[in-house]
Amino acid sequence: MPCDLYKLGQVAFSFCNGGGWLPMRKATSSFGVFHDRECSNEPCMLIPDTTMFPLVKNMFNLNTDREALDKLNEDTNLRQTLSILLNQWTVGTVNGKFVPGVVDHRDGTMFSNELQYTTKPGYINTCMPRGFVKISYYAIYTDEDSMPMIPDLESYKEAIYWYVTMKLMYPKKLKGQISQGDYYDIRNSYNFYRKQAYAEAMMPTVDDLETISNIYTKLYPEINDHNIFFSTSGDEQNIYN
Repeated sequence: MPCDLYKLGQVAFSFCNGGGWLPMRKATSSFGVFHDRECSNEPCMLIPDTTMFPLVKNMFNLNTDREALDKLNEDTNLRQTLSILLNQWTVGTVNGKFVPGVVDHRDGTMFSNELQYTTKPGYINTCMPRGFVKISYYAIYTDEDSMPMIPDLESYKEAIYWYVTMKLMYPKKLKGQISQGDYYDIRNSYNFYRKQAYAEAMMPTVDDLETISNIYTKLYPEINDHNIFFSTSGDEQNIYN
């Protein structure tokens, strides 16, 4: 996971780097997603060997399936390359629908063929034995020294100032060194600027409002937006008779 990650947005999977991205979902299995031990020692193929036989025979002018199998066994790079190409062009569709295939890494608790993942501190675990993962996530703004940054707005600065002051003054209030009225005035100042900063952070722009308008004025819901990474959720809906 990235070091500046605050919250995970969406996860996509691909059999090769840079193309054919498919949406994943959060796993619901009580036992998560994991592979059996064979996957750590031997390549777990995403495409059955028999599917690659015709292509291998045409590429190398072979006559029998046995010759094609021997060719795949002696060249693991060939097997992996063909598996990636076949998956890239046959699994992904325009609607992002995943077509279940033969994946030899299931245990006795996994019965789903969908692309799934789980998270633990610092890592993502997927149901696929190999491939590439792309994530969209909410991040904390940091500078070149990885220190958190805040927007250059007075409301944020004032909210932080009054928050620190409130924390410093609370022990003095308990000891009677400042009056309760003075402490409440400090706390009210913090609450005022805190709400102002939150409002400025959540206020949509004109372009944001256009997207919101298109979403909420659709005549019928588009329930499969997750399959296309919500890329068209904000488009104006055109309905033709």
